[in-house]
Amino acid sequence: MRALIPALLLAASVAALPGCIIVHREIQTTPADSYTSASRTALGVYTERPDAATAAQLNLDRDRAALVTHVVPGSPAEKAGLQRYDVITAVNDQTDVNSGRLRELVRGTRPGDTVKVSYIRQGQVCETAAVVN
Repeated sequence: MRALIPALLLAASVAALPGCIIVHREIQTTPADSYTSASRTALGVYTERPDAATAAQLNLDRDRAALVTHVVPGSPAEKAGLQRYDVITAVNDQTDVNSGRLRELVRGTRPGDTVKVSYIRQGQVCETAAVVN
């Protein structure tokens, strides 16, 4: 029985010339536009779990917050005003936000949707809206 690999078809042909071997490969992949739009949405932040000291200082559960370590230039997060060291505490009123859950919540939207983000910056609770792409 043949194993089928739908996303990658590999055909190789070998031609020999005096003193060398040329390998020719053709790779066909699934076009990017065939993916669902929900799997392609992005906020444009890199996050990690806040350390114990940060969580204690802000009176947070470390497993229910996401510390922003990088904001992608030109991203929806940057346009919404999010900055490095902000601590995201809720997305669309969902308060169980950690790095993994943040990805899930954003991926559950469509490009052009507005996402409400609650976060803490320098001890102040803030809120913004970002249009995901």
